[in-house]
Amino acid sequence: MLELRGDTGSFLAAIVRQHPGVEATPFALPAVAATVRERLRGTAQGGRCRVVEGDFVSDPSLRATTPEHSSGGSRAATGDGARLLLVDFWTPTPPTRGLRSRPRWREFLLTPGGGDVNSVEEARQWLRESGWRPVEHTPLDGPASLVLAEAV
Repeated sequence: MLELRGDTGSFLAAIVRQHPGVEATPFALPAVAATVRERLRGTAQGGRCRVVEGDFVSDPSLRATTPEHSSGGSRAATGDGARLLLVDFWTPTPPTRGLRSRPRWREFLLTPGGGDVNSVEEARQWLRESGWRPVEHTPLDGPASLVLAEAV
């Protein structure tokens, strides 16, 4: 499993804990990568995770400046049948007129580097345009939810 622009390692550790055959590589900014390493140090999951430092947004080899570019870049690097999990603050309907008019915008005040809020339908459109087939949308505990897609 490759985690791009992930959190502090809690989501990744939960997946690796639930799926003993999975090995994971979180790819994160240096400060976040240090936090992930610290969180995983001494845990059973830590031995199955290789933390890689980098900038997912500005690395030209990843071509990931916007959500639609990031899904296209990930598709080019995967084979047919691969699965893509997008965990974010997805809204049920397309947001309008800037970040402050969007549901949950206040959560980005606490997010390093800011961010944006996008709808599930926007994600589905980006995925279709970049060679992925949207499969499902699943709410998670808290404000985030998961959009699952498969490579076609």
